[in-house]
This record gives sequence, structure tokens and C-alpha cells, in this order.
Amino acid sequence: MWNFLRQPCAPKARLWRAHGTLALTPSELRFKQKLEAAERERRQHAPEWEKREQTLRKRYGTWNPTHKLSRQQMNDIRDLKARAPGLKTVQLADFFKISPESIRRILKSSWVPSEAERAKQEARGEKRKTESSGKSYESVKSYGSGKSYGSGAPGHRGGPKYKHQKHGPASRDADRRWRKPFTEGVGDLLE
Repeated sequence: MWNFLRQPCAPKARLWRAHGTLALTPSELRFKQKLEAAERERRQHAPEWEKREQTLRKRYGTWNPTHKLSRQQMNDIRDLKARAPGLKTVQLADFFKISPESIRRILKSSWVPSEAERAKQEARGEKRKTESSGKSYESVKSYGSGKSYGSGAPGHRGGPKYKHQKHGPASRDADRRWRKPFTEGVGDLLE
């Protein structure tokens, strides 16, 4: 019975391409060619704005910024471009480490915040500063409250790992001994 199950099956007739992927059947190939022809025709008769978008997408890629710039950096980019119009967007993008599409959008935009919007932005910035300084104050305060930030191993107090290592004032004194000694100036010698 086992010999019957292990008999090799007849190979199925398949069309193979390079790298072991299945080739398209002739009808699928014709359908794919028709789709490509229809897409080319649609692209030729597309409106100008769509052609421009496709060209920009092809040149710069999709626009999904991960690195956001501040208002000051955006103004710096505009000023730099005004002073040196020969700079390319790609060069500016490399310098500021953002995408060329972001540079293009920054240079294209002409929005300037009104006084009320600027006041709101400054208020948000001040609030952010106070929150971050409060967090840093809390972290310093909690550090001095006796919390242990060591490895957590029982019996380990955060001192030197080996006996020959020094910890504390003795090690600082040893560092001072190896430093270049203080040389007196001419004025000190005259007194």
C-alpha cells in the first residue's frame, strides 16, 4: 500500500518564467497589454495638474515627512533660497536632512501667521517649556529622594565593581595627581 502512495505523480503542464514564478497565460497576457495601453491613453489625455503631480511624485517620491521643521527653520530655508537662488532643492534637502518634496512645499508656501495666531503659538511654546522644566524638576527631585537607579542586584550598592577600583573622593584625588600641575605666573613669583 505504501508503495502505491509514494508513486510519483505525473507533472502538471505549467508555463514557468525565471525565478520559479508562474507565467501568464496568453489570454492574461493580452488582457494585461490592453490595460497598459488604456493606462497610457488615459495619461496622455490627463489634465495638466495631474501630469504635474505624477511628475513630482516620480521625481521626489511620496510626501510623508517624518522630520518636522520649526517656523524658524522654514524661514531660514526661505532666506537661504532668496540669498542663493542657484541652490537646488536637493542640496537644501541634504543640508536640512529632510525630503526635497518638503523643501519644495516650504518654498512654495507663502502663509504668514497673523498676530493672534502668533500669540497662540508663543503661548503653546511657553506652556511646553514650563511642562518640560516641571518634568525635569520632578525627575531631579525623585532622584534625590533615595530611589535606587542601580542594577537592582541584591547586596549591590552601586560602588566599585572590583577592589582595585576607587569610588568617590579618593578616585578624584588620584585624577588630580595625574593632571598637569598648576604653574605660577610671573606676577605670583614677584610677590
